Amino acid sequence: MAVGFDGDNVLSLYATGEITHWPIGAGEAEEATISRLPALAPERWLAWSADGSRLAAAGSGGLAVWDTATALPLASFGPGFSVPALSADGHLLAMTDIERHEEVIYDVAAGAVVCTLPDASSILQGAAFSPDGRLIAYGAGSRALVAEAATGRVLSELAGYPEEQSIARVVWSPDSSALVVASGWPNSGPPGLVILWEQGKDGAFREAFRTQAVHTSYPGMPVALFCPSGVLVAFEDMPRGEASAAHIPVFDRTTGEAIITLKEYVLGTWASDEVLLAAEAQYDTWLTRWNVRSGEKAVGRGRGINAAAYSPGGAYYVTTGDDRRLGRGGIDVHDWATGQVLCRIAHGADVFHVSWSPDGRGIASLAANGTTAVWTVGDGPGEGR
Repeated sequence: MAVGFDGDNVLSLYATGEITHWPIGAGEAEEATISRLPALAPERWLAWSADGSRLAAAGSGGLAVWDTATALPLASFGPGFSVPALSADGHLLAMTDIERHEEVIYDVAAGAVVCTLPDASSILQGAAFSPDGRLIAYGAGSRALVAEAATGRVLSELAGYPEEQSIARVVWSPDSSALVVASGWPNSGPPGLVILWEQGKDGAFREAFRTQAVHTSYPGMPVALFCPSGVLVAFEDMPRGEASAAHIPVFDRTTGEAIITLKEYVLGTWASDEVLLAAEAQYDTWLTRWNVRSGEKAVGRGRGINAAAYSPGGAYYVTTGDDRRLGRGGIDVHDWATGQVLCRIAHGADVFHVSWSPDGRGIASLAANGTTAVWTVGDGPGEGR
């Protein structure tokens, strides 16, 4: 952001590449886009393989993939590649080429490009592989395209999102038979549209459920979560940024109906097929475990809205923080039931992004100085490498 020499105008540069102009003195003036840079700044992003054996990270310096057991790099790419996604087995990497507006699928073992997907654009998450590895879904403006991962052949187009928004999230069901796609704005704006798409026997995807959510373009805040079996889906339903408007409908895919709506709560994570961890929207100091079938709940003491990542099962969560003894940024590991900080880990710089591995055995942190750290989760103090 910069103020003009005359002191009457402001120029703003957004992460989307937009440069806007805003007269300071005119109370009713509107912000106007005057230019757009040809490439967007890369998103800082972490992506795991399903078994936690591989980790991909992207930042302003480029993108890389590592073997987490040996800490050896498997592939690296310079600036211009962003928002990585790994297939479940970690063999395939998807990344957005922000200069060419392409989604690139890369075979990590072979060290070669498998295929490129055109018209790729996203404001948060670039793409997501289906758990069975057959398909990949990615954003193309206000549409999502589903393609064969091996060939890049587009099979389905998921449309109906506001033209002025872009695809922000893609979340697959565990059995690869459905996915949630959400649109959003690069910056603050109207809520995004969140749609559950079910794949029929003919292979086509059809809309099954929809909500509106204000957090679709907020990193670290989920807007839709499949339970471990994939039968239930919990959604953020928040058409405006007020705690009183924050609801969580839980949709049963077998019956096609919402079985419960948690009013004034925001999403945390699934603890099991029937138990959902959610945070009170009014107060970010209470985390509640809801049995969505029976309606029973148990209240913990954790901080939900500020949680950056949850362990599988939701017993623990991590937040980004400071190790004031060492004067450098790091992460804190908390216990859900008590809110107690169990472990404080100094990364060495401010942490921008943190992610818990799907198998629960590792925590990855990506910091402002461009370093990525993986911390082993065990019964004793964490070991970093």
